[in-house]
Amino acid sequence: MSRGVFLAGVLVVLLTATLRADVIPIADVNADDVDGFPVLWDEIVTIRGVATVGTGLLDSANDIYIQDSTGGVNIVQDGMASPGVSPGDSVLVTGQVVVQTASKRTAVFVSTMFVPGSSISVLNSGNALPDPIELDCRDVYVNGEDWEGSYVVVRNASLLYNWPASCPQNNDGATQIADADSLCWLWLDRDTDVCGSDEPLESFDVYGIVVPDPRSNWQPGHGVLPVARSWILSLGPGSGAAAVEPDRVYTNEITALEFELEGEGSVLTEVEIAIPAGWSWSGDVSDVSLSGDGFIGASVVADSTSSSRVVVTGASLERGVTGFVTVSDLGTPASSVSSVFVVATGTDSLAEIAASPTVEVGASADAGVVLLNELYAVSKSSDSRDRAEFIELYNPGASSVDLTGWVLTDVDDSGECGANLWEFPVGS
Repeated sequence: MSRGVFLAGVLVVLLTATLRADVIPIADVNADDVDGFPVLWDEIVTIRGVATVGTGLLDSANDIYIQDSTGGVNIVQDGMASPGVSPGDSVLVTGQVVVQTASKRTAVFVSTMFVPGSSISVLNSGNALPDPIELDCRDVYVNGEDWEGSYVVVRNASLLYNWPASCPQNNDGATQIADADSLCWLWLDRDTDVCGSDEPLESFDVYGIVVPDPRSNWQPGHGVLPVARSWILSLGPGSGAAAVEPDRVYTNEITALEFELEGEGSVLTEVEIAIPAGWSWSGDVSDVSLSGDGFIGASVVADSTSSSRVVVTGASLERGVTGFVTVSDLGTPASSVSSVFVVATGTDSLAEIAASPTVEVGASADAGVVLLNELYAVSKSSDSRDRAEFIELYNPGASSVDLTGWVLTDVDDSGECGANLWEFPVGS
């Protein structure tokens, strides 16, 4: 008897199926018979879950994964069936249980053409993903079909090969990771910010969705697909992230900077912020204030803090837990420069984080100077009137500047000025 099957995501055969009207657990869809095929093969089922992978991410661009409290499953859709689905959307799906015969992978097929009555509806959005299931690499690689579509975490992983600088052109990438007992695939989707991002530290936790190779099953077994670089969390010294506000200041002024810090995969208890060359600061701990949940109970180390660095101990920075260090009475450099405030983090030892924050220092304009603040030089025929060619002049001073006698002019093809001369009216 012919049955509903799909190969590399393409439906091959579908026949009239039995309709099950009640919402059933995803585990029932994934349940296999003694031959390893789904018990509900060909039946039309209705399931409900939270989207873990939305439309536009996988190679087909229209497949999604959803998960309920009992498991996850691939939703295969034709081009006419799918609304846009984002991670965190709660969806109700009615479709036909199909199987890929080679791997016996189960999916639910939604097609307005081939499966009458099938549909996918977004019930609400913005839901948190389920708590991640903690797996080791062996679980992912060997038993991945049991966990397919589920949101998981593999802890204390490390890279087996170099971190890819980019994904192959018009294709997804892959690398392998290992934990203490085994190895598994880490899928890198070209539509995420993972490809070409900063390499994680030697040890990291990776959160992701268990899926087979998104590159048309090029490699056997399942792997972990992180949908964003923020799902890969480095561990130990040098982990964490930092930002600074303001990130632009003027030369020769006294200012205050607020540094926001957050941990990643492990708790960070110590932080050091280096004051760059060209900046002046007293080194007085009274000019440093701490705030935020990550710095409850923390303190500035007076013996270690100096005019060139701020040292904080007793912090509890971790994923989702931030703290703020405000350094007051900082003297900015005398000339324009990009200043990197090197941040180091750790527990018993410190290491620099991958991306320390930068403050741009710019020279303030002298009195009477008019700045060319914005330029829109080439308009298009489709531009509205307010998008015609224009310049914006800005006077940063307190006194007005007379533009009488100033002119605007075009440069001709030979590079000479003077064409289409326009003079500012008297009193401008």
